[in-house]
Amino acid sequence: MAFLVGGANSAADTGYDIENSCRFGIDTYMHKTPAGAGNRRIFTFSAWFKRDGVTSDFIFGGGTASGSYCQLGIQSNKFAFYDASDGVLLSLYTNALLRDPTAWYHLVVGVDTTQGTDTNRVKFYINGVQITSFAPATFPDQNDDLYFGQDEIMSVGTIDYTDGTVDYADGYLAEAVYIDGTQYAASDFGEFDENSGIWKPIDVSGLTFGTNGFYLDFKDSANLGNDANGGTDLTEVNLAATDQCTDTPTNNFATWNPLIKSTNTYSEGNTLVSMDSSADSKTTSTIGVSKGKWYMEFLRNDNDNWPVGIAGSTIEGAYVGGASTDSLSFWAGLAGGGAAETQLYVNGSEIDDPWNATAWADGDVVALLLNADDEEISLYKNNSIVGSAYDYSGLNWSQVFFALGNYISGNTYKTNFGNPSFTISSGNADANGYGNFEHAPPNGYYALCTKNLAEFG
Repeated sequence: MAFLVGGANSAADTGYDIENSCRFGIDTYMHKTPAGAGNRRIFTFSAWFKRDGVTSDFIFGGGTASGSYCQLGIQSNKFAFYDASDGVLLSLYTNALLRDPTAWYHLVVGVDTTQGTDTNRVKFYINGVQITSFAPATFPDQNDDLYFGQDEIMSVGTIDYTDGTVDYADGYLAEAVYIDGTQYAASDFGEFDENSGIWKPIDVSGLTFGTNGFYLDFKDSANLGNDANGGTDLTEVNLAATDQCTDTPTNNFATWNPLIKSTNTYSEGNTLVSMDSSADSKTTSTIGVSKGKWYMEFLRNDNDNWPVGIAGSTIEGAYVGGASTDSLSFWAGLAGGGAAETQLYVNGSEIDDPWNATAWADGDVVALLLNADDEEISLYKNNSIVGSAYDYSGLNWSQVFFALGNYISGNTYKTNFGNPSFTISSGNADANGYGNFEHAPPNGYYALCTKNLAEFG
């Protein structure tokens, strides 16, 4: 069974827009300890999430030094719900696999251990579809009191045991909701679009959240743990204003695709990439285009040579790099150490450089402007064009992706498709109001996101 939400299939207008998400990674999470216990038999979790890679991702959790704990998230690409407290055991792992790092997923887990039928005591929904196939599958006994709902630490973005053993979420969360005292269904949080059939969010602010319930909409960058329902806020750990994003289920932004080269290290919601040691290390954007004009930025942050550019495929062999002899790669190598050199390669061979000899230094903001309408690529340094645009029409590509290559082992790229992985000194959106860039995209160029794709792509 396939579960795909977001990507190029996202609707341009869903009727209800989620404005913000929160970007989680290693050592970043939020938590709170309720003043008193809630309902340990009846509760609901709901969250939209976009994966960072192929590791385990824990969305909700909590635990104690005595070994009682609970977790809800992804393990081995399966959704896992585990709760162990005072001899009670709940262990459910979906047979459905969730491996797409380019898409937004929606999870709802509704619990009511008072139900007479064991399979009604925990109900799983992914993108509006109820999941009934689990392995392993251990449902709680009737009227079991679970760990969730205790007056113990509860966390978002990690399991967060109090004995120091921690596993984290990697990626984006949006509309994270905990309901205390009601078993809701997926239809209370979303609906299927009548035209496209895509599962989309609805307004959840009118739900009954209960004594210890909370609603995280991530709209306040200075207080990402704010409970929009008015309850006690969650305490943020290692989260900053730059972790507030506009990459959401209703406007999915491009990131780098870890499935192209999984041995690279991807973080900050797949916007920061550290290349592995192999010569063919590379990655491409999660969204490719065949028309429109698109803008993205890099922060020049080390003294190594590093190639940036475009590619005509996302297949494993279509890497970006000087040693390549395939016909799918195009890149500009930006020399390090302040050297006056910009090398332009097409299909692995250096060509006459239309971008001129240009010195680069740490802190320079590099922009790539992809004009898929006229089949041209332009390079900007600190908001000024370098040389002239390059005509790539002779490569005969039907679809084009932004791309990163590897020239020296360990290159690290800090990039920005509109949700920067680095601090910017000024905020500039495109003409449609999307993205957050150091420099304003030139006239006619837009952030690579699904709402812009619906209009121009």
